[in-house]
Amino acid sequence: MQFRKIRILLPLFFILVFISENQAQIKYQLHKSRNEQSWFVSINAGFSSYYGNLGVYNRDPILKLQKESKFAYGLFAGKSFNNIWGARVYYNSGGLKAQNNELQVVYDAKISNYGVQLVVQFNTLIGGMDYIPDFAIYGIAGVGMVNSKPILSSIENEDEPSQPIDSLYYKTSVSSMTLNLGLGVSYAIFSQFDVNAEIVYHRSMTDELDLYVEGGKDQFVNIRLGFIYRFGFPGQKSTSAFGHKRRR
Repeated sequence: MQFRKIRILLPLFFILVFISENQAQIKYQLHKSRNEQSWFVSINAGFSSYYGNLGVYNRDPILKLQKESKFAYGLFAGKSFNNIWGARVYYNSGGLKAQNNELQVVYDAKISNYGVQLVVQFNTLIGGMDYIPDFAIYGIAGVGMVNSKPILSSIENEDEPSQPIDSLYYKTSVSSMTLNLGLGVSYAIFSQFDVNAEIVYHRSMTDELDLYVEGGKDQFVNIRLGFIYRFGFPGQKSTSAFGHKRRR
């Protein structure tokens, strides 16, 4: 009787092993094609922080966020070439500000920056993995342009409100090339959706973004959270982003 049970259970065991292995291969191929051969677009939001001659809170992250950072948002779109390299174009809109510096002026600017970036997947570059995993760490390097519309004002006091230092500054627009480096992390929540976070450092080629030209090149940092939508990769039965779980 016991031998008969073994004869029945043994084929069932091999069938389950075969099904599990087949599902693992399907999952592997989906992950691999999803990351290596996909196009992607992203929307994100966060803040931009000023690093320049008028900044004084560079070493205090809380005050930096409160006094010298402004809301920013943006998007990027690109393509993964393989399990290591990708490329994208980006656009960000935000602002820069500083106050309570030794010059006793308030600096406030609207900025927009755009350009191209290379993306390298550290997981696969260092770990030698065949495909990008659910949780990925990646580096960013690129070039772009930044456009700034800065205003300098006096610091408000008890005797008089804040006043623009020069009315011509309201019409000033400064543009510069930038070099940028960054680090990002992403986590796949569906077969076509990731959540991600990035910090990108931008160094401009001018000292005039803040209209103060007696120091080094002006710099700023973008910190943002967003969603990435991937499409156009083999293994996806439909172009719809919904109804297709990553694990099927």
